[in-house]
Amino acid sequence: MGTQRPRPLRVLERRAASVLSLDLGYNEVKHRSFYGADDAERIGLGDVAHLSVQNPSSREHDRMILTSAAGLLRIAAANRHREPRGRIWTASRLFAEADEGLPTELGVFGLVTWDGADSDAPTGGQFLGLLHDVRAFLARLGLRDVEVAGGARALNPALPEPTWLHPGRGAVVRRRGVTLGVVGEVLPAVVRAWQLEGRATFAELDVAALLAAMDDSASGYEPVLRYPVVPFDIALVVPRKTPAADVVKTMEAAVAGQIRDVAVFDVYEGEGIPEGHRSLALRCELFDATSTLSPKAADALRATITSAFAAKHWSVRGG
Repeated sequence: MGTQRPRPLRVLERRAASVLSLDLGYNEVKHRSFYGADDAERIGLGDVAHLSVQNPSSREHDRMILTSAAGLLRIAAANRHREPRGRIWTASRLFAEADEGLPTELGVFGLVTWDGADSDAPTGGQFLGLLHDVRAFLARLGLRDVEVAGGARALNPALPEPTWLHPGRGAVVRRRGVTLGVVGEVLPAVVRAWQLEGRATFAELDVAALLAAMDDSASGYEPVLRYPVVPFDIALVVPRKTPAADVVKTMEAAVAGQIRDVAVFDVYEGEGIPEGHRSLALRCELFDATSTLSPKAADALRATITSAFAAKHWSVRGG
C-alpha cells in the first residue's frame, strides 16, 4: 500500500498555524460557530438574516455566525485586562442562507489585533501592521503576486458587507481578480461595544480561495529559511503623489533575492515634512539564502537601498 498524501486543506491548515503562530506571533484561539442577538448587534448585524439553530442551548447561541469578527472580539474583550495589547487568530466556518438548496458554508482564517494604548493619531499604523502581516502570510504560502485595493468589501457574495470596519481604513486583498481576504480597522463604536479600549483591527481570509490560488501558483509554498533574517526599518520623504507601491518595488529591485516582506507601516504628513510631501516608514527583512548574513553584508544591503532612494531624489529621514 502506497503512502497516502495529506489533503490540501490539512496541509494549508498546518502551514497557516506555523506561519501565524510561529513566524508572526499570533495566538491561536477557538470560538463557537454560533452566537446570539447581543453579539450580532454589537458587530452591526442585528438586522441581518441568519441561519437559526434548532433547539439552542440558550439565547446566546441561537444563530450561525456570518463572520469570525464577533467571536474574536469577544475573546479579545475577555482578555483585555490581562493583555492590553494582543494578536489572535482562528480557523472558523461561516454559514449563510442560500436562495435555494443547502446553506452557504465558508471556511476562513480570522485575525484580530488590539491595542488599548493606541492613540487617536490619524496614521492607521495598527491597520497597516495587520495588512503587512496578511501579505507576509500570503507570501509564506507562495502567493506574492497579490493586489491590495482600498475599501473593505464582503468576502463572499453570500456574506454581509463588513460594516463594522472603518470606511477609510479597509482593504481587499486579491490575486488575479479573485478575493483572498479583507483587512480593516474596527469602527470605534464597535470597539466600545465590546468594552475594548484604544483600537482594534480585523482580517478574514477565504480558505477555499487560498487553496485554489496555491494550486494555481507556480511558486508553491515558500520554504522556511535556514538562516536568520535581519529586520530593517527605514523612513523616507517622498512627494505626496508617489505611490507607496513604487517605493516598495524600488527596495525589492535594489537587493533582489535578499529582501522579503516589504511593507509600509506608517504614513506621516505634518510638522517637519515639506509641503506636498509625506513620510513613509517601511519594514522588511534582509537575508542570505546560503549563509548567515554578516553585519557588514547587512550594512551593504542597507546602503544599496539608500542609494536607490537617492537616485530617485527621495530623502531618508534621519540619514
